Amino acid sequence: MLKITEKNVLVIVGPTAVGKSSLGMQLSRIFDAEIVSADSRQVYKYMDVGTAKPSKFDLASVPHHLIDAIHPDQDFNLPLFLRIARKAIADIHQKGKLPILLGGTGQYIWALLEGWQVPAVAPNIGLRSSLENQARTHGNQFLYEELMKLDPNIAKNIDKNNVRRLIRAIEKLKDTLYRTKLENLSLRKNPPAYKLKILGLSMKREVLYKIADNRVDKMIKQGWIEEVENLLLKGYTKELPSLSGIGYIQIINYLGSMTTLDYAIEQTKYKTHSYIRNQNSWFKKSDSRIIWMDSQYQISDVANLVHEWLSIK
Repeated sequence: MLKITEKNVLVIVGPTAVGKSSLGMQLSRIFDAEIVSADSRQVYKYMDVGTAKPSKFDLASVPHHLIDAIHPDQDFNLPLFLRIARKAIADIHQKGKLPILLGGTGQYIWALLEGWQVPAVAPNIGLRSSLENQARTHGNQFLYEELMKLDPNIAKNIDKNNVRRLIRAIEKLKDTLYRTKLENLSLRKNPPAYKLKILGLSMKREVLYKIADNRVDKMIKQGWIEEVENLLLKGYTKELPSLSGIGYIQIINYLGSMTTLDYAIEQTKYKTHSYIRNQNSWFKKSDSRIIWMDSQYQISDVANLVHEWLSIK
């Protein structure tokens, strides 16, 4: 019988829709493991269909952490993820079980594995008030252009109409203390003493795009629109970071008669493709830490690989 140490952490990475959850579930059942989610959307309650959350059966049969952890109007960020994920891994080790860290949010994955010491940034009330006034006076586009000047990479991943997220991003980038800490982040890593095995799933991009597109269509049939309607009825709004995610904001615009359903679906697919490309920048084929496997793997081969790793003293 394999003995899990307090260092073993199995990691499964790769782009959205490639099959990470399926592999994680199979390995969890083989090795009696527990899953720690590194997904920035599945953490929210009531957001099941649009985040491709594990089924109720899967959640009941294998313990999951950081799924349905907070409400959509609660803040969730990297420092909070790190605190909860580290505790979850420690708790799983205490049970003598194997933690499987699984997800496609690259920043979360590497921050945890590399031991980033991320500062929690307090809101700058004065700057925030000034930015809110600028939004009222000059419009959302003005804030977006300001953010583009500061950091185009951050700007391109934020909806131009999401004033709250635009303000928060500018606030972080303009805060001198935050910028100083961020610049020194590479010097403030404290890698945990984990014994890692990082598995990466991949497939040809054009095939993955098609699978992702089909998944969007399936989500619509499974009730994604109704899910968003229920969120709005509960009082959650599109200004919340939780509802600014791909698909949710497009469906909200459709429900508000700002677009057609066909256009909302088309934009959701387009932005999903862009997100997949962004994920590939976090999980590179050249990264020697990752063992890359084709998505058409044989589970017996993967299980043998993990078994050999766990057997090494």
